[in-house]
Amino acid sequence: MARLCSSSAGTSAVLLVIAQPGTRERLQTRDAENLMHVVSDFHLVRDFFQQSGRADILAGSVYDAQLTTSACCQKVATSLQEPATVYIIAYFGHGELGTGDWKMSDGTVSFEDVIKMWELRKAASGHATATLVLYMDSCHSGNWVLNA
Repeated sequence: MARLCSSSAGTSAVLLVIAQPGTRERLQTRDAENLMHVVSDFHLVRDFFQQSGRADILAGSVYDAQLTTSACCQKVATSLQEPATVYIIAYFGHGELGTGDWKMSDGTVSFEDVIKMWELRKAASGHATATLVLYMDSCHSGNWVLNA
């Protein structure tokens, strides 16, 4: 995955931002009020890291209401192949009731899905010293903290 913007400080941190605001039908319900700032939050976080030089912004960052579980997982897995010591994945969108899993257009991405990708990355690279930071702005995201 290419780096959209490289940090000026020569940091070894990378950022992947994923926003899945929901389908047009969902946005026409009460959820619209709760998610109307998703696009703004996506840009604010990406721009903060870009302007501060604290992390390289990955070109795979995406704002897509039609994002599928497989496409999302592919973006996460690809981002974890980048050489870095800190990996930041920020998710903005719907969280599944009871689990906090990321809601995609065709299903969900679970805490276990992301951790499996992380464990595969650590095993493949032979470096267990890297850090994964998950930032989630979604309902029920606290469930992931309980699973950690």
